[in-house]
Amino acid sequence: MAKRAERRVPCILHIPGKYPGAEGREIEPEKLESFLQMLDRQFGGSTPLGIVPGRWLSDDKVLEKEPMHRIEVSVKKKDLPLFEKTARPIGREMKQKAVYVVINYQAEARLLNLDEDDEDQLPPKAAKQ
Repeated sequence: MAKRAERRVPCILHIPGKYPGAEGREIEPEKLESFLQMLDRQFGGSTPLGIVPGRWLSDDKVLEKEPMHRIEVSVKKKDLPLFEKTARPIGREMKQKAVYVVINYQAEARLLNLDEDDEDQLPPKAAKQ
């Protein structure tokens, strides 16, 4: 009998593409890679979803814009506090006041194991009429 997989929750972390400040220095590729490796070690993998334009109002109500690396991680429900604990030092290292995460408690992420013995096949093509 197959072991029942633990429930996983899709979580997203936004990592700034630039450091704050007037200079707007870009994140070093090796630093971003180290963040991804940290997520990989803690949760068994990560998926960079691309760069999205981030926007927010600063304390003095100025519209701030910066590119954000959107990273998705499938986290075991029991490890959700660890996800938050892992995200905080990433935000601190990027000199942020806060780090944006999405923890979708109501959704479920699954890992579908693809064993050679699986009977699932592509559905047959619909018959032409």
